[in-house]
Amino acid sequence: MNGHLDDDDSAELENKGRPKSAKLETYISNIHYRHSTDINRQIFSHGTTQSPPILRSDRCNRIILFCGSFNPPHIGHQQLLTHTFWNSGADLNIIAAIIFPLDDERLEDKFKRKKDTKIFPKAERVRLWNENNPSHWFWVYDRFLDDWDEFERLLIEDTLIDGYDVKFTFLCGAEFVDTPALPERPWDCEEIIVSDVNRSGNFYGQGFITPRTIEDYHPWEMIPFLPKPKAGGGVIKLPGVSVLSKSSSSQSYLKENQPAPSSPSILENQTHQTHQTHQNLEGSQIGGKLFSKDSHRNSTVWECRLKSEPLCSIRFVPGNTSQRGISSTLIREYIKNFSGGELYEKIKDLALNPEILVELLDW
Repeated sequence: MNGHLDDDDSAELENKGRPKSAKLETYISNIHYRHSTDINRQIFSHGTTQSPPILRSDRCNRIILFCGSFNPPHIGHQQLLTHTFWNSGADLNIIAAIIFPLDDERLEDKFKRKKDTKIFPKAERVRLWNENNPSHWFWVYDRFLDDWDEFERLLIEDTLIDGYDVKFTFLCGAEFVDTPALPERPWDCEEIIVSDVNRSGNFYGQGFITPRTIEDYHPWEMIPFLPKPKAGGGVIKLPGVSVLSKSSSSQSYLKENQPAPSSPSILENQTHQTHQTHQNLEGSQIGGKLFSKDSHRNSTVWECRLKSEPLCSIRFVPGNTSQRGISSTLIREYIKNFSGGELYEKIKDLALNPEILVELLDW
């Protein structure tokens, strides 16, 4: 299986000792649709300013694996994925992300004690992520868990045959760190990326407090932030997403909130609070330099390694524009109490594709 951008040019580059490259999309399409007549179905968008993910033979090509219930997906999920994709550090060479909405059976088991919980079928959760338009860097896996193992195996094997090293890196929220919910190798991934961009975790403190050492892991180490370069050089700046900078000064950050309550009237206050910001201008002395709390927090990623398996690691990517308190539970509470246009007004700043969500509920 071959996904080279141009076979002749790629071979010529390889013969000259230069690394070759290929489109990740070609491999995904050939594997995912191998039993279909439509094997050329588009996986990633092809815009004029962005190119789809490219594999390179001279480095490890990492793909974020983002699994979750997404019942329904909300902007916190999107912020977590986008923030970590662009800000985890250029050293990881993260070229793409695959979103995996869990199977319906997993959700039914998860909510079996809450029989009144609305469960969106997997096809609807996929649609809410996609908005019927592919992204130029992430793809939503629309099949089932039983199909995933073979897909992952074939993707790694086929790319390796052509000289490309592909590795999956597991993504989750900071609230899962140091809990039984996060195993050492989730979904067989050696590397884990976490962020507090949507929810805080219990393994780190405010300001300059070093993240608390996790049991069975070595102490956290600071990794200076290196932004992800775009194809033509420089750093990509996305609307609504802050790209971290080592030179950033003290910036405002959104106030942390307690977990959302269930009362709709209180939910409105909770949603309002997620948009409140406050300045923190205190400084600290670290390594002979004076850093503001925000500049230090936002210019550093942290990493710790498992003592028994040094290849297993957790990378923590602090968030600087957190909108905490947004959750699928919050949206489902609104669904219980409102409908139609009134529901849309409640969830338009919370849910992904709220128009489609309301439409699905009206069917």
